[in-house]
Amino acid sequence: MHREILLKLLNQHSISLPDSEIECLNTCWHRLYPWEDSVNGLIQLNKMFITAALSNGNMSLLTNMAKFAGLPWTCILSAELFKHYKPDPEVYIEAVSLLGLYPNEVMMVAAHKSDILAAKKCGLVTAYINRPYEFGDYFVEFDQIEEGIDYWASDIEMLAEQLGNELTRS
Repeated sequence: MHREILLKLLNQHSISLPDSEIECLNTCWHRLYPWEDSVNGLIQLNKMFITAALSNGNMSLLTNMAKFAGLPWTCILSAELFKHYKPDPEVYIEAVSLLGLYPNEVMMVAAHKSDILAAKKCGLVTAYINRPYEFGDYFVEFDQIEEGIDYWASDIEMLAEQLGNELTRS
């Protein structure tokens, strides 16, 4: 899919590149640097929970991204496994099933409101991570905690702290 889109864009802009450069550009998504808080936040969450990537990206992309960025997910789940793409409910339901859990035992953490709200409709607990520079210029998808979203955090480390505090109170 990424390659098709890239080839279409190159053609639209009359850009000709050698195959080796096209391949390098096409796989740049496999070499993304993580958000500054991601690795440490995941390490903290891994002390308390299973962590899993659930993305529309394919398995090779997610695996390479994890390796390149040092993302310590417990497991990787791709929507490609389910032959559906988020926000299709099938993705969330099947991911929960693969983990051998119930929806209310799984938290969907994301920086996209549509992802969070779709997961919530499937019975998952939800957490919104604010990534104001994700799209370049400063942008907040929504300024307040939307009713129904269970947690809101400025980053994954903050979410880990919130959840750790809740566990110690229990």
